Amino acid sequence: MSSSTEGMNGHVHLEECNMYESDGKLFLSEAFDVIMKEILHKGTDLKEKVCEWKDPDQLRALMDLDLREHGESHEQLLQRVRDVARYSVKTCHPRFFNQLFAGVDYHALTGRLITETLNTSQYTYEVAPVFVLMEEEVLRQLRSLVGWSEGDGIFCPGGSMSNMYAMNVARYSAFPQVKTQGLWATPRLAIFTSQQSHYSMKKGAAFLGIGTDNIFIVQVDESGSMIPEDLEAKIVQAKSQDAVPFFINATAGTTVQGAFDPLNRIADISERNGIWMHIDAAWGGSVLFSKKHKHLVAGIERANSVTWNPHKMLLAGLQCSVVLFREDTDLLMHCYSAKATYLFQQDKFYDTSLDTGDKSIQCGRKVDCLKLWLMWKAIGTHGFSERVDKAFALARYLVEEMEKRDNFKLVCKGHFVNVCFWYIPPSLRGKENSPDYQERLSKVAPVIKERMIKHGTMMVGYQPMDGYVNFFRMVVVSPQLTTTDMDFFLNEIEKLGKDLYTSGNVSCVCKLKKLSDKKTLGYCKRRRARLGPLMIGACVVSKHSPCPERSSLYPNTHTHTLTAAMSHLSNSSVRDHMKWAGLLGCEAVLSSMALMQAGSMPSHKKMGSHLGQGQRENNHSHNHNQDTHSQHGHMVLPSGVSCPPLLIRKDGDFHSSRLLDEKDMQASQNVQPKKKNRKSGLPTKMREKPQVEIPDVNDDNSLSSQVQKNFICEHCYSAFRSSYHLKRHILTHTGEKPFGCDMCDMRFIQRYHLERHKRVHSGEKPYQCDRCQQ
Repeated sequence: MSSSTEGMNGHVHLEECNMYESDGKLFLSEAFDVIMKEILHKGTDLKEKVCEWKDPDQLRALMDLDLREHGESHEQLLQRVRDVARYSVKTCHPRFFNQLFAGVDYHALTGRLITETLNTSQYTYEVAPVFVLMEEEVLRQLRSLVGWSEGDGIFCPGGSMSNMYAMNVARYSAFPQVKTQGLWATPRLAIFTSQQSHYSMKKGAAFLGIGTDNIFIVQVDESGSMIPEDLEAKIVQAKSQDAVPFFINATAGTTVQGAFDPLNRIADISERNGIWMHIDAAWGGSVLFSKKHKHLVAGIERANSVTWNPHKMLLAGLQCSVVLFREDTDLLMHCYSAKATYLFQQDKFYDTSLDTGDKSIQCGRKVDCLKLWLMWKAIGTHGFSERVDKAFALARYLVEEMEKRDNFKLVCKGHFVNVCFWYIPPSLRGKENSPDYQERLSKVAPVIKERMIKHGTMMVGYQPMDGYVNFFRMVVVSPQLTTTDMDFFLNEIEKLGKDLYTSGNVSCVCKLKKLSDKKTLGYCKRRRARLGPLMIGACVVSKHSPCPERSSLYPNTHTHTLTAAMSHLSNSSVRDHMKWAGLLGCEAVLSSMALMQAGSMPSHKKMGSHLGQGQRENNHSHNHNQDTHSQHGHMVLPSGVSCPPLLIRKDGDFHSSRLLDEKDMQASQNVQPKKKNRKSGLPTKMREKPQVEIPDVNDDNSLSSQVQKNFICEHCYSAFRSSYHLKRHILTHTGEKPFGCDMCDMRFIQRYHLERHKRVHSGEKPYQCDRCQQ
């Protein structure tokens, strides 16, 4: 056998080193530069966007997520890294307020990078010696802050899992036989938690087979804190139903309002009834570092177990969560141990009590202690205390500034760094007693949230809760924040929401009325005129005049109005066309409405495209409203309708401008394209036919307008002559730059700009000055 084949098994090289190692190291080095530049530098820059929002279909196309048989080039992979960075949400941005985690701590980030690079599992001392000892020390310090000199604990993959660990250990403590005999060995068990506690209580009860029906929900007061009297009543109720109370979950820092349950009073009830008391301090546990604010968790040392997430307020980075136990009785080990002999041999040459993996429900367990330990080493306990105190101070400043503005209303005054409030648009102020006030108010937060995300200025969460309609939840966490950011937050909310429910320069308000025998479907208040089917929802208004019935808060109002009108029709063929409204938008609806006039327009034929082909309709009933419709061939839809269509009359029929091809569009306006001179190539002068005047209604009720640009931008309502110019214009709104340079990171909207840019790399200078020869 030749030497060339001795080192091969089939097509696999057995003796060669990894041929991709050098390429991989180069890629890692350059990718790290991208991470520093695109994520850490830009991601923390106030001038940059929090996110560059793309709809799912757009994002799939931009990212090219398909996995193929063969790999990609080095440059392509780097571009993938850039794209991931570009289109991801920058949670390190100072104005990311959307979750209970935010900002970045560079010492913790360094710990995360080391953890990922070493890629070990925290289950035995032999494979993770440094991290086993490190976890032990970090857990000891955290228990000390709680007030326990002894105890146990473990790092878990998130607060939900930490709560489940505690629930399962509590059940094992009460019924040890459940580990071997299962649910047959336990009676019906009862869990008690507040109505504002984290949903992981429900998930834990379901996951452990206890059942969500066996969770007794305890009422809370206005601030969101558990009412101890109701807890006692629920315990009595559970016992009356032959359920065994075994687990009380108190919350230190609820997810929405940031409320703290009265821990001492709950501990009294727990001890009196012999029930395990767990405290979910995932969010609020970090106040233990602050001498000024630790009173919020007074009594925490009386709990049997505590969940705490340093990845939230302390900025340790996802994920960093612990569950701590007061007693050092090896409950964790007894509850979860499986004694796998291939990992936890008892005859090892070192102290096998350091093999902590058997007290975890997991086998492989990620190292989560290094990032917290390294950050703690860097800033000390005092640094954590300052970080917590600053967050409280900024939250108080925000509340004080909010109370000075008429457009903001607090849901309640909290004690933590959660600030819950409604933004009241100017148009809704003073209308609290209106019957539709709550419904309108509920739509404010979702619209403002959409606008801020698409603008990229900031991110903040909202939610309904216990009878309250949607309100914002602002969370102050990042130490990068200042009072300037708080002012910006309030100003931006006002800027994004000040025009909601306003009529602006509205020139009419369309209202649907019951279909009468006279085929009157609507009424225009401003014009004081009845509207026929062709005009409903598209009453002629002055240019760029949004109809309040189609404001951004009611994106589907006109569609629903038209659908309601169409439901009265006896013409089944027209109703059949309505199914295309969901695909083609209001344009298809209006097209179908135009078909209604088949009996009132001569030689009317059904439109092509998806609406289908049809026979010419009868024209015997055209006379009743002919004058009215002939004056309103040009219809501009109100604000909010995507791609407002025009109904253009061609050959005696009405067509949607979007359904006409370019040639028909030009013909409909009697405008001929300019021709070029064969010799010079320059446009020749041509006499254009007079344009057809399509009337529009101005504020003075006069009809005057000439339609030349039929393609309307749905973002700014600019008009363009062709779809090409419209598509190119829309790129200025989306920020998309489809043409990228192969030699650098620059991207451009037009290919022409790209070609001109490439001359910078090539050194080509095609234009010369006649005077100086430059």
